[in-house]
Amino acid sequence: MSIIILSLKMSIIQILYFLGIFIGIGIILGFLEKKINKNMQRAFGWNGVLMTAVIGTPVHEIGHMLMCLIFNHRVNKVCLLNTSGKNGYLGYVQHSFNRSSIYQRIGNFFIAMGPLFSGLIVLLTSMYFFIPKSFKLFVNYLKNINPETISLEKFLSNSFSIYKYIFNMENIKSVNFWIFLFIAISLSAHIALSLVDMKNQIEGLKFIFAVIFMVNIVIYSLNLKIVAYLRFVIYYNQIIFALFSITLIFSVLTYLISKILALVKSRNVY
Repeated sequence: MSIIILSLKMSIIQILYFLGIFIGIGIILGFLEKKINKNMQRAFGWNGVLMTAVIGTPVHEIGHMLMCLIFNHRVNKVCLLNTSGKNGYLGYVQHSFNRSSIYQRIGNFFIAMGPLFSGLIVLLTSMYFFIPKSFKLFVNYLKNINPETISLEKFLSNSFSIYKYIFNMENIKSVNFWIFLFIAISLSAHIALSLVDMKNQIEGLKFIFAVIFMVNIVIYSLNLKIVAYLRFVIYYNQIIFALFSITLIFSVLTYLISKILALVKSRNVY
């Protein structure tokens, strides 16, 4: 098989391994967010959306803004929260970039993904301050991940442990846990990517793929060993999935709560 075909095949696999998990999580969170906000609006009207947007939307937009700064995009205008709901948006970040810069064009992918990172950071910070024991257990779990001994059974068992770190009787009896829960629900309701974000994501993804493809050509041309790299890929995916499992947990929980509230409201109406 030619070096070009091998490099192309490996580039596709690498994109799926390294970025596919972010794209997949983004799609799932986007689906849940639409359902959550629809249910909250059915239950409480526009105020139901604002209830969680006060925290969730600024964190979302700050994620975009910080990635703009990292990738040297010019931030032209920022709205962290549009409480009126006019024009169909809760917030936005308008930015521009040099189209001749590969670095800045790659940045479009990460700028689009910014809310996932900012949401996760705020979520973990809230864990640290409000449920510190759970945070410590979660950090220890991350430290003990070993790519050499991973199996599907162990992976699923460890993932379930993450839920137990958060939802235990000690936490439930604490006021701090309920503060954390409100923050987590607010973030989960507004962490997902908009359609504009997804378009920018695809724009950046094309240039990331081109760079990876060129690197793989060099690797195969020089016949470099990639065993250590493959171990890293396995480890990386476990860490990323473990981190974003928390956001998925609370997105699903928020959806269930919003669904119950919407059903209660509809029954009261009739």
